[in-house]
Amino acid sequence: MPDVTHSAAAPVARLIQEFHKLPGIGPKSAQRLTYYLLRASPEEAQALAQAILEVKEKIAFCSICQNVTDTDPCLICDDPQRDRSASSRSRWTSSPWSAPAATTGCITRFTASSRRWMAWGPRT
Repeated sequence: MPDVTHSAAAPVARLIQEFHKLPGIGPKSAQRLTYYLLRASPEEAQALAQAILEVKEKIAFCSICQNVTDTDPCLICDDPQRDRSASSRSRWTSSPWSAPAATTGCITRFTASSRRWMAWGPRT
């Protein structure tokens, strides 16, 4: 795919540049995403833009476990039944780094005693 950022209309070039700033998005992928959005309906483009804005407005990292959440602390860390001495951090097993466990739908916890991630409970 040729470099079109210099010959494209300014809004197209800007969108390509913004996509290219994202992790894992090279120049060709940035162009593909841009051209996909150019062909998408206005409703699809608006839904994507709204989803991005909503995440930026409503989602943050839990101050305790650093999980993404819309409340701080997150529902897991705020659970009165949680054993706070057993772990120091959590993550969803649907993380791309834990593909084998992704189908379990469980939350994993890093336990200080074993120094490894262990299943902690179902994702809610």
